[in-house]
Amino acid sequence: MKGPCPGLWLLLLVACSGPLSGPGGNSPEPAPAPFNPYTLENGAPRSLAAPPYAHPDDLSSTPAGAYSYAQAPGFPEEIIHRREACRELRLSYPFFGRPNLDEDLAQRMRGLALTLGERPGWDCAGPSPRPLRISSSYRVHTSPGAISLLLTLQAQAEGRTATESILTLTWRLGDGAALGWSGLFARPEGLQDFLAAYAGASLQRDIPATKEHTALFAVTPTGLLLFFPACPRQPCAGTAQESAVPLEELLRFRPRPGIWF
Repeated sequence: MKGPCPGLWLLLLVACSGPLSGPGGNSPEPAPAPFNPYTLENGAPRSLAAPPYAHPDDLSSTPAGAYSYAQAPGFPEEIIHRREACRELRLSYPFFGRPNLDEDLAQRMRGLALTLGERPGWDCAGPSPRPLRISSSYRVHTSPGAISLLLTLQAQAEGRTATESILTLTWRLGDGAALGWSGLFARPEGLQDFLAAYAGASLQRDIPATKEHTALFAVTPTGLLLFFPACPRQPCAGTAQESAVPLEELLRFRPRPGIWF
């Protein structure tokens, strides 16, 4: 069934591009370019101010078309909210208490909110606008020296089955730097092909896993966790899947010191 947000993955790519899961190769991973989360598709810079914050219970009073921010007292999480007559955007994400990491994540999420909120049709114009709600949930995974965020976006349009999109981000705990494959492994050549084969042998999917599927990953104390969005046909239709890869299987790629040991 066609989902309510056919361009959601493209928007995620535009809003959250950066050194999140760099592919393996012979050359070292280039230094990330300065990230500007407020650039729309036409290149025009936009400013999306952050605090002052509201209480989450007060977000229902947000003026139509305005962005608002909320923090629950004593809980390290930010909520970004925007609503229109027939549509609502509500994104939540955690704070980790590490300034560089928290600032990077906040900028990415505010840029994502702005990109989604500026989508054509978001203002409910047109003869028959379909009510739509986009929300998020998240999980956090850690290793001794790194931390990963699994962000799941849920898009629910009236009269349609909800769809989900998955995004993962990984940082080094020491300096808050975003990590891709070459930030985790000293010899990442062939890593993604190996992960695709390893996961493909353990998952019940009628669509073979390829190295492109390994871009969604998280560190764990004992290795990696790979995430695969729901595939369109049985036996995995409608169900996202995960595959754990033990660190012992990854030693040939030389894990960098400080990430796991």
